Amino acid sequence: MRNKIWAVLATVFLLSSPVWAQFDSAVQGVVQDASRAVIANDQNLRDGNDRIYGSYVHTGSENADIINRPALSGRSERKVDAYQASWVHTFSPNLLNEFGFSGNRVEGSDGVGKPFRIPSIGIQGSTGTGVGFGGTFVQHNYNWRDVVTWVKGSHTLKLGGTFYTGDDYALFAQANSRPNFFFLNLLDLVRDQPFSGGLGAYDPLTGRPNPYEFGATLNTISGFVQDEWKVRPNLSLTMSLRWDDFGNPSAIKEPVRNWKFTNLYVAPGKTVDEIIPNAAIRLVDHPFNGRLNKNFSPRFGFAWSPGKSRKTSVRGGIGLYNDWVTLGETVDRMNINPPNFLFPNFGVNLPLLPPAFQIGSSDEFPFGFNLPSVPAASLDQRGGIVGLQTAIGGVDPDLSTPKTLNFLVGVEREVWVARWWGSITAGRGPGTPSSERTLTAGRAIWWMGGWIG
Repeated sequence: MRNKIWAVLATVFLLSSPVWAQFDSAVQGVVQDASRAVIANDQNLRDGNDRIYGSYVHTGSENADIINRPALSGRSERKVDAYQASWVHTFSPNLLNEFGFSGNRVEGSDGVGKPFRIPSIGIQGSTGTGVGFGGTFVQHNYNWRDVVTWVKGSHTLKLGGTFYTGDDYALFAQANSRPNFFFLNLLDLVRDQPFSGGLGAYDPLTGRPNPYEFGATLNTISGFVQDEWKVRPNLSLTMSLRWDDFGNPSAIKEPVRNWKFTNLYVAPGKTVDEIIPNAAIRLVDHPFNGRLNKNFSPRFGFAWSPGKSRKTSVRGGIGLYNDWVTLGETVDRMNINPPNFLFPNFGVNLPLLPPAFQIGSSDEFPFGFNLPSVPAASLDQRGGIVGLQTAIGGVDPDLSTPKTLNFLVGVEREVWVARWWGSITAGRGPGTPSSERTLTAGRAIWWMGGWIG
């Protein structure tokens, strides 16, 4: 009921004047079919003391995914629905509040319309055949923002904050929960005699096929305070402090139901030989030991025009920037850990002999393949699968966010009828986290200049 009420209110708002709307579509043969729709509304109310803005944007595209055998071809689809709204309220000539909300839903699907009952087929000395990749990824992002601006004498004070929540999940059963067969030659293919291959994703605790699906959700909070101080007519200073809480992801509940968050905990030591042999995989509610909330970013800037002519301007600033660890950076590193998935391999020289080469009976999971069960396993005291070696991944549970220090100095000078400008920008930061629990350092310097006539 609540969703219906919001839909009605949004429709009334967007259909009231003035409204700007645009609808486009394009078709380029079998390669692409794209469309876009934009609706926007901007209203001034109560003698201009309230300004309300809203917009909705939809984009979509379809691209042909052509395989060497036409019957196996399909298409990929991309859809984005984005919307935003803002409300600016003026309390007095020197006090106003800005509130905003934005959100989007991003969806991409590959392999639409493909016959996934056909297994992946590889042949030595040949390109093989099969339907290729298939699956769907979805992201939801919602952001609330509020900023208060207060002008007091020579100071312009700003105080604000944001709250974000979102999720990211992947439904990749079509790509990773189907068998693949490898043949030494075409004659073996005709005889239905595969040499090796894989059964796709299995549940190691039941020994049965398992849809390869995973995802996580996250919320973040931030706040800042800023003072723009007009010290003199020719000198302005800007001082600010920002705080960010980048949260701590958790496993998504819908539509992914059975995927569990795990992480790799290494043993004490300094070398790989010391920390890995006694490492353990643990079920966790969150990958980090706590919320990533120790992120303070002070920043300072100035603008100065020396002399009475005011033909020269000098501007500069320095600031610390903290960057968040994205959902993909955490989930993608640990999604295959036990007890979530096992990928059994078979072969003529392996304990698990090749099953009969076959075509499934359905294009949806579990696809109707007559695959063998593998022995149901249990987990040992360190979270591994008893009797098996499997791939694992993880992130440092005590990881800190990447930090970058940027600074800028620029000079602008009016010469006759033109204005010359130049600036030097430099930055130094740790880069992005790596899987070896180290940070890749980096630095850069840019110089820019030119004429404006």
